[in-house]
Amino acid sequence: MREANKDLTDKLERSKDEILEEIARKVFGKRINVAREDAQEGKYAITPFKGTEDEQPQELARRLMVQNKLWAFPKRAKNIEKLRPGDYVCIFAAGIGVIAHARIKTKPEYNPNHQKVRNSDEFPWIVQLEDVHFYPDQPVVVKDILSELDMAKVLTNQREWGVLVRGFKFITEHDFKLLTR
Repeated sequence: MREANKDLTDKLERSKDEILEEIARKVFGKRINVAREDAQEGKYAITPFKGTEDEQPQELARRLMVQNKLWAFPKRAKNIEKLRPGDYVCIFAAGIGVIAHARIKTKPEYNPNHQKVRNSDEFPWIVQLEDVHFYPDQPVVVKDILSELDMAKVLTNQREWGVLVRGFKFITEHDFKLLTR
């Protein structure tokens, strides 16, 4: 009985990537690697945020990133589970631009009661940060570099650039370098 439980536990703990690889192997008759690149190489992401009634965006980012070395993502952040230690994230303050970036130190942890995050029930996905760069007085204005960004190539109307910074998303290394100081 104990051995059967161990087998079941092992099967349940398989990663999504392993399951997708198995499905691909059965459908296409060959092994297809669907796993993300090694975290050492790092992936790049952008996430938007805005201030609150009590805190301006710059103050909020300073408190979380500089003072506490963490960031909180909204509960509806898509693909947040793909964020890994070694990845990089740039922080887009609505109405301002990119004001910070950092390297992710820990996997996202769901914690709707985090003491250092106000409204943590709305922003429960917490990551620890390292190598924080904070430049609130010299933000990178996305609209000013739009023509150079890979992610802008999907736009049919350049005036709709705001859709590029709605929600957490992975971006190219090229875009990350353009968006950060």
